This record gives sequence, structure tokens and C-alpha cells, in this order.
Amino acid sequence: MQERYFTRCARDPSRGNLEEWMTLMDETSTLKGKIKALEKELELKDKDLVTYQKELTRANEQLEHLVIHIHSQLKKALEIQRQVVPTEFPHIPGFEFSTKFIASSLTGGDYFDIFEHRDKMQFGMLLSSSSGYNLSALFLSVFMKFTFQARSDEQSYAPSHLLQALQKEFLPNIDDKDRFNCFYGAMNRRHLRLDYVNMGDVVAVHYSHATKNLKRLQYEQEPVRKGKDLKQYKIESLNFEPKDKLILCSPGLFKAASPQGEYFGEERFYSIVKKSAESDVHNLRNEVFFQTQQFMKSKNLPQDLTVIVVEVKERVLKLA
Repeated sequence: MQERYFTRCARDPSRGNLEEWMTLMDETSTLKGKIKALEKELELKDKDLVTYQKELTRANEQLEHLVIHIHSQLKKALEIQRQVVPTEFPHIPGFEFSTKFIASSLTGGDYFDIFEHRDKMQFGMLLSSSSGYNLSALFLSVFMKFTFQARSDEQSYAPSHLLQALQKEFLPNIDDKDRFNCFYGAMNRRHLRLDYVNMGDVVAVHYSHATKNLKRLQYEQEPVRKGKDLKQYKIESLNFEPKDKLILCSPGLFKAASPQGEYFGEERFYSIVKKSAESDVHNLRNEVFFQTQQFMKSKNLPQDLTVIVVEVKERVLKLA
């Protein structure tokens, strides 16, 4: 109809409404302009889409290479962590030790050690848990320097001296997001007295053979972090009797989760220890790991897991 109208008006404009005809022509011209603009915009968008697809492909390739690189670096860090964790400990008369360390494939930073002092009637026990491999390496360097200096000064093995070393050389070099947990104890074999400091989420439990009681050692729940004043951490003491046990466990145990997302938790740990406390140190340690694996099914550990069990086998007589 519009076409016939245009044809009729073209032959005899006087027969049609000239203003209406001109309006229709303008609208048609405007519409054609919009169509051309849309076609051009669509063409540009098609080009942008092609460019986006190319950039996305390139980004995916870079991400894939980065993931492979990170995985490779993580494997190296994991292997280094396995190498630095001790596998052999000194024979200390009157005490029996059982230790086990399982490295996480996701994140890690556990380190532990049992070592004699210059005075053979004393020895040290350490279990630390860092928020990452870099922080663990930093602590290890500070701790090695601490033990090296302690060889010439027996008093330096005291927990208070470790806190001083951490305050001076460890804290200034950590990042805002870093978190560090540590149990360090110095055992006096003459008096069966343990002087210790417990910082953060490392769980240390004392089992009394005489009373059959299980008690968590005093601790400061706040982990070491940047800007922390280590003077707030208190040095505690605990006396042991024959057949008493000390059980140390890194935070990785309590972050272990079931397939349903439930955490292992401290209550399960205490229940396991109570049931197996009278067994030997190796059976107790193995039971903790066995129950953890049963709880997790086939899931990976989210963090390194370390368990140390120490038992007093006999009282060491004080030498004249």
C-alpha cells in the first residue's frame, strides 16, 4: 500500500498529502541509517568477539602453563619439606618417642624435631606449623641459628630464648597474612620437668598414668603474626611421672574433613587418646592416624599432619 502511495504521489503529488509523503521518506531514510549503523556495530562486535576469543584462548594457555608451573613448584617445596623433617632422633634413656608426618599436597609447613642439649640430662622437643612453605623455611633458618648458638650457651635452649630469637629475627620478616603455630619444650631428665611455650593451634596433651586423666597443656590460642608482641606468651612448667605420656598434634588434624564437610575436631582426638593411652607410643600414634583416615575416606589432607607421642619409661636417677 505504501509503495502504491509513493508511486501515485510520484506521478501526481497533488493527489497525495505532500507532508505525509515527506515524513514517510524521512522515516525510511532514518530507518535505513539505523540499519546500516546496526550492521556496522554488529560487524564491529563480531570482530571484537573474534578478538575476545583469541585473547581468551591465549589467557587459557597462559593459565594452564601457570598451573603446571605452580604444581611443579609445589611438588619441589613438598619434597624439600619432606627432606628437612627429621627421620631419626637421638636415643634418650628413660624416654620413648613415636613420630609421624604426612605432607599435604595442597598446603604445608609443619616441622618437628627432638634433640639433645649440651647437657645430656636435658633435651628439646619442637612442633611448628606454618601457613606456608616460605614461612616454614624462614622459621627453620631462625631455629637452626638458635640451636647453633645454644651449643655454646646452655641457657639459650630455654623457651624464653627461643621467643627472643623469634621476636628479633622472625617477626620482622613475615607478611601480614602469615600465621605461625609452635610448641617448644625443654625437658629436664633429672627432675622430669618440662618447661614449654605453646603458641597458637598446636595441641599438646598430658596423660597421667597414675590418675588416668587427660589434660591439655596451657597455651595461647592466638598464633604468631606480624606485629605480635611475643612477650605475652608465657613459659609454663609441667612435672611428669613414669608411664606418663605427652601427645603433640599439629593443626592439620583438626582441619581434616569428612566427605560431608564435617571437621575432625578436638573431641574425636581426645576420645581416641583416652581409649589408647595405656597402649605403647606407636600404637597410640597409629590409632590417631588410622581414625583420621577412616574419617576422611579418600579426601586429601588440607594441611600437613604431624603427631608426636612421648612416654616416660623410667625415672632417671640424679647422679652424685
